[in-house]
Amino acid sequence: GALPAALELSTTTSTLWIDLGSTLPTGASLTVTISLTGTASSGCTVSPSSSISFGAGDRSKSFTVTSGSSVGSLVVSFSVSGPSGGYVTAAASQTILVTHVIQATSVPSTIATSSTSSSMVLDLGSPIPVGGSLSVSLSLSGSAAVGSSVAGSPIVFVAGEQTHSFTVTSGVTAGDLVIGWSVSGTSSSLYSAVGTVSLVVQGVVASPSLAASVLVSTTSSAISFDLGSPLPSGSLNVSLSLSGDGSVGSSVSPAELLFAVGEQTKTITLTSGSDVGSL
Repeated sequence: GALPAALELSTTTSTLWIDLGSTLPTGASLTVTISLTGTASSGCTVSPSSSISFGAGDRSKSFTVTSGSSVGSLVVSFSVSGPSGGYVTAAASQTILVTHVIQATSVPSTIATSSTSSSMVLDLGSPIPVGGSLSVSLSLSGSAAVGSSVAGSPIVFVAGEQTHSFTVTSGVTAGDLVIGWSVSGTSSSLYSAVGTVSLVVQGVVASPSLAASVLVSTTSSAISFDLGSPLPSGSLNVSLSLSGDGSVGSSVSPAELLFAVGEQTKTITLTSGSDVGSL
């Protein structure tokens, strides 16, 4: 029971169950022996043991299959022995596919909002075999998906190819951006069917109304701070500080801005001091 359709290559573990169909009666006992065969069986293991004992009152027990170093079909078969072996009939063998793991690489942890582009690489983990082909469709989801786009989808791999690049461009909304993919084609059984990778799209704090210069001696200037997009969740503190030759006697009010959900801009007042120079 609970047999997965596929396992990924190289020590991917899946917990499975043997169900006898009914509880063994008093005095009954039997042993179920698990065997692994098929093109993907090399290096695969069963734990804690390939022989599982059942006694009176038992009906189901779990075991773990760990994938090895080969892709292809993994056939899980059962045989029954012991004094009460006649109580059950072993089911026909069941097959699991062991696949290569598709990964997205060169993925930054963050990118900025507003049409920031980032080039990434999709790696199949192994070249497409002779005569094969694979189409990988990319999709975007998450709170930052609005206005974001991915170029180069679907990606078509032919025999001998293992990597292809694609480009993600951010929209105007900050938040989580999830890049997902699904596969199709003649070689699809050799590769993980779906996958995702995530990054964070960050708003860019800017002050577009900042004047190029102000006069000395208590000249005040109103400045707008813009996050680049409304705050999607939580809260954000922006602390302001002044430095440089012109900072002596200068001040900024308020010195800390608190943004709540949905807020994007706030206004501060900069007042010059008595010294000229850069601020």
